[in-house]
Formats: sequence, C-alpha cells, structure tokens
Amino acid sequence: MKFVILAITMCLMVSCSDDSTPNQAVDLGMDAALDMGMNADIPPDGAIDDMVVSDAGDMSEPDLEDLGLDFADMSNDMALAAFGTISGTCGEIDMMELTDPNSLFFDNAIDFEAEFMDPADRARLSAGGVAILEAGNAGGSSIYSETFSYEVLQRCDMATLVKTETEIVYDAQGSITDLLVEIDGSKVGVSVTRSVTFPRDTPLTEQRATELLSGKLTDIIESSANVSAEDAWVKQILHVIADRPEHVPILQTAWTNLDTAVRTDTIVFVTVTNGADDFVY
Repeated sequence: MKFVILAITMCLMVSCSDDSTPNQAVDLGMDAALDMGMNADIPPDGAIDDMVVSDAGDMSEPDLEDLGLDFADMSNDMALAAFGTISGTCGEIDMMELTDPNSLFFDNAIDFEAEFMDPADRARLSAGGVAILEAGNAGGSSIYSETFSYEVLQRCDMATLVKTETEIVYDAQGSITDLLVEIDGSKVGVSVTRSVTFPRDTPLTEQRATELLSGKLTDIIESSANVSAEDAWVKQILHVIADRPEHVPILQTAWTNLDTAVRTDTIVFVTVTNGADDFVY
C-alpha cells in the first residue's frame, strides 16, 4: 500500500510541476504501480483531476476508489494464490527485533481452506517452501510444520531460505536448527516445534507448555553455540505451530515465567493453524 501511494503521489507531483506533460506523469505512476503486481486498469485522464491530495500527501479511500483500485479484492487475490490465509501479527520481525537483546513473543494464525496435497498444491508454495519439502528433514514427521513455518515467515517478514536442516554446518555434534533464513539482510536460525495434544481436544496445561518451550529453547542455546562461522545467525526464532487458539495464552504465560537464561534473546513466534490442518500434525 505504501508503494502504491508513493507511486501515485510522485505521479501527481510531476504533473503539477510541469503542465506540459500531464499524461506522461500519469503513465509513469501507473506503470510503476503495475510493475508492483497490481491488476488494475489505467484510469482515464480525467480521473486524476478528481483526486484530492491532502497537505501531507495522503489520499483518502474514496479518492483511491476513483482510480478503480480495489485493494481489498487485490489482497484476497494475493492470499488465494498462496496456500493458507494468514491473519494477526505479520511483518513485525526486522532489524530492530533481530538486534533486541531481549526475548520477544508474537502470535498469528494461518487458516487452511483444504488439506495440503503434495505434489498437487506445490505450485501455491514459495520457492523456499518447495525446496524444504524436496529436501525432507533429519527425521520425524515435522516436514509440513517446517514448510509452513517458512511460508509464514516468507510472506510476513520477507524471509528467504539460505539452508535447510541437513545443510547447516556445525562445529560439534548436538541439537540442530531446522532452517537457516535471511531476514532484513541478516542470517536467522529457525527452530520449529508443534504445540498439540492427543486427543486433539485435550486442554494444554501450563506444565506441558513450560516443558515444550524450555526443552526447545535449551536446544536453541546449544545449536547456537555449535553452529559454524559460515552459517552463524544473529538470532534464532522458535516457531511454535499450535493446534488451537487456546494454546496461545498458555504458551505466553509459560514463556513469561521461564528463567531469562533459558529465554535468552530468542524470538518465540506462535502460529495457530485453523481449518483443514490435520496434515500438519
């Protein structure tokens, strides 16, 4: 949205400063918008005259509608192209969080409209998500939780995949990290775990949440100490894929009560799965 408004504002600035090339300015602004992936018709020349720009350079929602741009529909189209719809916290992890010496806690959700069917649905994954599926993992049945952990980070925080689990190099044997990604120009380790009870409707207890977080955070400390210089990360994310929304406050309470020596500076990110999520567990 920021890029769209900037492109249109630049268009208006050029038009106002040089009355001899108004149509050229309109074409420049709309070409920039189209280059960013928008499927919108170029407005007629008269549409620009109807727009109102505030002193701060912002355009009101009705003015954007005058251009024929329906951002709600565009967002829905983008979400449909990917597998699963993300809601809640998204885009919060950048250099500020990566350099924060404290542990941080975030949560969001992803809703699956249908079970993920591999390989039929691979076209709806990012290139990194496909690479994780194809690489497999070092054991267990967590490949889908790792894949969609990456999908959430890629779509929300512009993460790019650097190495999969078996490609990360360590100087000593011990606990390992599931993914090495890059966010905001920095290498970040991602350890993925699942918060699920069996039977699935069994409530999660604070004791179980504490055991889960404590164990994984301790593993993160070990893998961070053992990782080689070539793959060393600035921080790790413990990405908890949770079966139910009710798990979030329990996990957060357990995390709050952990010793700071266990929490260190790890980011704990809980993503609740909704809808047809049986394939994850």
